[in-house]
Amino acid sequence: MNTTAPPLELRALEKLREEELEEARAIQSVMLPAESLRAGAVMISHELQPLAAVGGDFLDYFELTDGRVGLYLGDVSGKGLPAALYAALAVGTLRGVHKTGTSPHDVLATLNRRLMIRGLPRRHTAIQYAVFDPRSHDLQVPSAGMLVHFTSPQAAAVTSNSAGSPGLIRRCELRDADPAIAGR
Repeated sequence: MNTTAPPLELRALEKLREEELEEARAIQSVMLPAESLRAGAVMISHELQPLAAVGGDFLDYFELTDGRVGLYLGDVSGKGLPAALYAALAVGTLRGVHKTGTSPHDVLATLNRRLMIRGLPRRHTAIQYAVFDPRSHDLQVPSAGMLVHFTSPQAAAVTSNSAGSPGLIRRCELRDADPAIAGR
């Protein structure tokens, strides 16, 4: 039995894989914010340059119904299509939760619970979910699996340990004691 594919079939398979990766890149790019966001004197924009064709890095920023701004930044364990698919699952979950007016800590705890229900043992995500109030200049930065480090001309640098990564630890507890930078 001949188990090697003829060169023509290999080229066709390679072309199909490249087309699928290109489509995956396009899908992943529409999960990102389409434009910058201005909230008072603050403008949020991004440039994401993945090392691979697709991967597990994700971010989003948005205005909340009360006028505050939410921003999350995450990284899924692993690489390639599996990490990109898990990132899509995390982003979809986050978009369904953050719009409910839930506290940032509770959003991350809900993300953890929902990812744990999925039971994907080889994947988890590290994430920061910042909420900024442009009126008071208060910034809350709960983190799960990422070290929080911010510097600002108005505030000293803030560094903190974080809770476990969502999707990794079943009973991950996120408390309101995570760092916050109070505005002037």
